[in-house]
Amino acid sequence: MKAETVIFFLLVLAGASAEGVFLQPTSAKGRYGLFAELKEVDGTEFGAKLMDTIALQFKNQSPLADISKLLNDIHAELVTQQKNADVQSEVTERECQKGIAEYNSRVSAATAGIQEAITSTATCLLYT
Repeated sequence: MKAETVIFFLLVLAGASAEGVFLQPTSAKGRYGLFAELKEVDGTEFGAKLMDTIALQFKNQSPLADISKLLNDIHAELVTQQKNADVQSEVTERECQKGIAEYNSRVSAATAGIQEAITSTATCLLYT
């Protein structure tokens, strides 16, 4: 099945989907912008597999409701994965900020120690 045919079916699917989650208009480019976005999606490994899966579903004449459910399930899984990645990113960021604060504290202590050593040395030199 040609990519253009799959894209057309995806447009039909988007219109048939109750939520239209996947193909909501993202710009004023209209349908042609959507084609460009779908072509970009097809250019990724995950996107190509997704498009192939959808094409296979159409080739097997699966009901649009089944294909829509498949897409909605994939979308829900991706949203969950993104939320988990966001949480992990926040944890990592906090750990990094804590590490930086500890490093800065050690640098400040070392700087104070150096300054104290310089003062002490200067004082010794003055009295010798």
